[in-house]
Amino acid sequence: MSWRKRCVTAVGLLGVLGAALAPLDVTAQPVTCPAGEDTRLGQIKRGVCVAQKMRGIATGRENANRVCELEIPCVVGMCQVARNTCKGILDPICNHGGIELPADGPAFRNAACRAARGPCAAAPTAEEQRICSEIQPNIRTNIGPDKEERKELQWVNPKFEVVSILYAPPGVGSSVTYGESSTLGAKTQLATTFSSSVIVEGSTSAVDVEAGFTFAQTSANSFEVRKSRTSTLGLVAQSDGVTHDYDKFLVWVNPSLVVEKKWYPGGWTRFAMGMRNRDGSRARVVTVTGAQLKNPSLMNADMKSAFTGFTREDFDTILKTNPYMGGNPLDGRLQRLEELQIDGPANTNETVTTKGFELSEEMTRTNSSSASNAIDITVMTGGGVSFFVEIGVKVGGKMSFEGVSTTETSAGTGQKASLSLQSTTVGYHEVIDVYFDRVYRTFAFRGRGSIPSSKTPSIEGYVRDTSGSPVAGQVVTVQLPNGTFRRVGTSSTGKYQVFDLPTSGNATVMTASEAKVVSLAQQAKVDVRAANVPRFAPIPKPPPPSAPAPAANPIPQAKPIPKPTAPSAPVPRANPLPQVKPIPRPPK
Repeated sequence: MSWRKRCVTAVGLLGVLGAALAPLDVTAQPVTCPAGEDTRLGQIKRGVCVAQKMRGIATGRENANRVCELEIPCVVGMCQVARNTCKGILDPICNHGGIELPADGPAFRNAACRAARGPCAAAPTAEEQRICSEIQPNIRTNIGPDKEERKELQWVNPKFEVVSILYAPPGVGSSVTYGESSTLGAKTQLATTFSSSVIVEGSTSAVDVEAGFTFAQTSANSFEVRKSRTSTLGLVAQSDGVTHDYDKFLVWVNPSLVVEKKWYPGGWTRFAMGMRNRDGSRARVVTVTGAQLKNPSLMNADMKSAFTGFTREDFDTILKTNPYMGGNPLDGRLQRLEELQIDGPANTNETVTTKGFELSEEMTRTNSSSASNAIDITVMTGGGVSFFVEIGVKVGGKMSFEGVSTTETSAGTGQKASLSLQSTTVGYHEVIDVYFDRVYRTFAFRGRGSIPSSKTPSIEGYVRDTSGSPVAGQVVTVQLPNGTFRRVGTSSTGKYQVFDLPTSGNATVMTASEAKVVSLAQQAKVDVRAANVPRFAPIPKPPPPSAPAPAANPIPQAKPIPKPTAPSAPVPRANPLPQVKPIPRPPK
């Protein structure tokens, strides 16, 4: 049957049903797509073929339905896969209806349609998402013309994007360092839902970041800017106690959000969205403290230039990304890891000792819940907004961007940092809670307040080596009755003190070499062995005996006297003596 006859027949039938259809132009060359194998992949290819041939002819949902149904006659079976694939490419609204396929579950009706346009996650049920994800790779490797006719970019310029936050530790001279084996930074996504009438695929990002950072497009509307694994970032604390004014914000000050539209033969279009450098310049990440954001007059000239055009509202929005400076520290984004104790010298004659700790995010892997941080960022005018409107992105005075948590699951990829704690203040002690920021992948600190110098420690003692000498700079870990851990360091005299512990239950005092259980009912004084020092020095074993070296003039050794042998029968003499005969007794 020719295309013209099929169309006439179909229109006649639909007219009987009362359907009002737009006219269909069928003057194009006849479609010669083969029926294909009666398999899912075979029918996908069949539907792709029909859609490829009919682009530009079928415009609108009704015509897309008509074209696909006329060319792919079908009542029930795998041919429904071909129909929905065809409809999805020509008009990807994905509410065309169709006959269900029991073999593939009740949600298959529009799965191929959704797979053709891209976002399987938009499917209403998990079953439809699963089927869509199964068939999508087969569709996406077959659709699309070989070459676009033209393409065009439109863009808007968000004022900034917060890449990460470095939280300042307590103690003058203390520092936190993210070394070459670590990464930090946020995965950021534009809070939007794309229109179902368009196809947004791939990425059009082209970001040239400055040394020490990397950029990656993770989806059509999300990206990551991170510290590279070959660079080092950190900060040095300026005061005792936790002061968030010294926290550092890493701010990308010249981002540009772009949408690219491509036109193909037959009026078919595709969109891509991504990030680029504004005005072709290199992406610039500026490090600014909380104090400078509160009072921009503290910025130097170069920093002021980077933040040209920023308003008080913009600076406050940046500050709100910090849970302790306008954000919400209880929103689940910060995950508690452990507690540490910082100690100053006992007197003016005692040397200030730096205690080193390694912070690790590995212990947070059991928490599978997500975390996010959404902010509305002011958008400056760019190069048109009509493409944004077409794909369903609202462009106004502000756009909502959301930082979301990510977890690196491969072996050895957990976040790590080196923390050095010290204080020059005599008699200063404070317990510090350590948290992990799951959005920006950095470690945060919260102080509990300075402990009065007159307070008696709950546990104290010395860390000693095998000779009994105190060892400075050793880490002592105390496991509390509730299972949490407190880590402290020894002073220059080898002494450690642990304050503010419960007054009941038992605690375990540990180094890498020894563990001792103590009661908290009263003050405990406990000495422990230094890390990596065995409890007793082993007594060396004597070497195996060896033959002595011969002397120059060896003294002859006396021969041993042989032991007598057991007696044996006597040897007869050569002339034996005659035996004396007994004298007989006289008779009575």
